Amino acid sequence: MRKLGDILGSVMPDILDDVPEHLRPMELTNPGKDQPLAARTSEVESKREPSQRRGYLARELVQCTLPHRDPKADTYSRTDGNFRMIVESGLDARTLEKVGIPYGSIPRLVLLWLNTEAVRKQGKENEREIHFGNTLNDFLRSVGLSPTTGGGKRGDAARVRVQCEKLFAARFTFARIEGDDLSGSTNSMKMDVAKQVYTWWDYRNPDQGSFWESYIVLDEDFHRALVANPVPFDIDHLRALKRSPLAIDLYSWLTYRLFRLGNDYRGVTISYSDLKKQFGSEYSRDDNFKAALKEALERVSDVFSAIRYELAPHGLIVAPVSAKDLPVQPERKIVSAVPGKAAVQIESPVAHHVFQNLTISAKDWKRIAKLAENLGKDAHQLFPLWKAWVFDEKVQVANPAAHFIQFLKRHDSSRKF
Repeated sequence: MRKLGDILGSVMPDILDDVPEHLRPMELTNPGKDQPLAARTSEVESKREPSQRRGYLARELVQCTLPHRDPKADTYSRTDGNFRMIVESGLDARTLEKVGIPYGSIPRLVLLWLNTEAVRKQGKENEREIHFGNTLNDFLRSVGLSPTTGGGKRGDAARVRVQCEKLFAARFTFARIEGDDLSGSTNSMKMDVAKQVYTWWDYRNPDQGSFWESYIVLDEDFHRALVANPVPFDIDHLRALKRSPLAIDLYSWLTYRLFRLGNDYRGVTISYSDLKKQFGSEYSRDDNFKAALKEALERVSDVFSAIRYELAPHGLIVAPVSAKDLPVQPERKIVSAVPGKAAVQIESPVAHHVFQNLTISAKDWKRIAKLAENLGKDAHQLFPLWKAWVFDEKVQVANPAAHFIQFLKRHDSSRKF
């Protein structure tokens, strides 16, 4: 039997390499004993039903993640390719002091819960108003934490209080950076997490209810970011990884990448240096990061047994996964196109839009910039406008370069396209 490296072939170790998105997935044979693969099947997952609990997380929060440990700073940034996320600390309303940057597993679980609730409430009355429940313990259970860990500083209740204070007060900036300082563009948006936060919890008596239910009103721009391109996940999988923020990040990112891989038989290879930039910037030593990576991947494979990976000398190799083995399946809805005919299942259009990639290669960009110059237009200036139009109108783009060229030819100042 061939080894995984022979099957996958030579792949560029670019962490944001482009791959086909809508190809039919290919079944993988199980690796032999002589292969250095982590392909573990947990007893828990073997008993799982196909209809897992679906949760959502904004694509931007999958690409760039919060710190694992306290950065002890008032500003934090993470960059992935041409995308950058910046988090700024908010103020304590009582002391007017900076509360710090949210970090660790808890804000990740809270963001997953907030994002999922925002998607479920989309289009409904007061869609930006997310309710926590009448008691603190209600909220702990809703985000997958335990009310039984005690009331001390290391208990879930105390940690939730601290991390929610940091998260709800934070300001996020999402930015797309094209080109360089001399010739390029930056498209960024700053947004607070919360427009309003109302909590009425007794941390000494976390089961004590109140007449008024605690809730948060998400900032309008942050809410729009959460629901615009939500990536679907199995909530139970992420909650099973709640004690390891690195495992949560790897699971989220690998699931997203595997959705995009389709049946590209080569899979994907990511160098350790790129992985460290993406997930391990807090590790000063490479060997410490590789040890943490190995442990986190083992945790991930315990809940996502279909994953096939190899920690090769040059980096992490991940093989594609069959569609039926992905953690969540495409959303489907029942429709009846003809009265009196049996209803059929069709894929929701949202499922395709979630993973749309609008990257244009450097070779195509050079040709496009020349065309724009001949048309008397600025490609760098119009590129973010085109992406915003595609994003807002949920246009499906098969060939980004060709689609942007058509946009350039038709665009004028009085209309978008």
